[in-house]
Amino acid sequence: MKILVIDNLAVASSRRYLYRELAKQIGEPVNLLVPESWREQGVVTHCEEENDKNLKVYPSPFIFGYRHQRIIYTKLKKIISDTCPDFIFISSEPENFNTFHLVATVKLFFPKIKIACATWRNIDYRHAPYPYKLGLINRLIEYFNRKRIDICFTHSRTAEALMKELASWDVVYIPPAINLDDFPYNPKNSTEIKQNFVVGYIGRLSHEKGVDILIRALSFCGESVIE
Repeated sequence: MKILVIDNLAVASSRRYLYRELAKQIGEPVNLLVPESWREQGVVTHCEEENDKNLKVYPSPFIFGYRHQRIIYTKLKKIISDTCPDFIFISSEPENFNTFHLVATVKLFFPKIKIACATWRNIDYRHAPYPYKLGLINRLIEYFNRKRIDICFTHSRTAEALMKELASWDVVYIPPAINLDDFPYNPKNSTEIKQNFVVGYIGRLSHEKGVDILIRALSFCGESVIE
């Protein structure tokens, strides 16, 4: 099976570990479409080189700026033609412009290709406004997309329940991936403490966020950890 992945954040090599692992799992190279550059948290990252031969990266120009909900890749159709995928996964919410652009392009020119999107959503926008300036357009886009996307991957149980109510697509819950290389191992016999153990959290204090589990876990760490 030939797979094309579309991911704004994968301009950075460190954000591609999941797709390298996917290529290993399926035993075939994976194609990855990313923007030529991306700005996240005020930092602009230009598309970085890829050293893994099983992951081929295609940088594309885009329009409508550094906004996940509005970006559109101008080389999308060409890259689909060049890679001839059987399956396209776009790491994007169903109401986003690039998800609509993908769905419309595939249905018009490549109708045999299967499509999957992803969501972290925990708000039911059927009963609340979208938090975007062009929220009405996003609402119409989602209505269009949810009738034509084959699979929706959700990264929370709340999103899983919402997406099952929203459309007849297949909904698959996949917990967020964690790259263990981002957390280097400190040998137990090391006498040097390289940095303080700090936990920060910004978000809602709800059961789903797991803050209560974190606090309980910290209670077992002893006084040497908790100050």
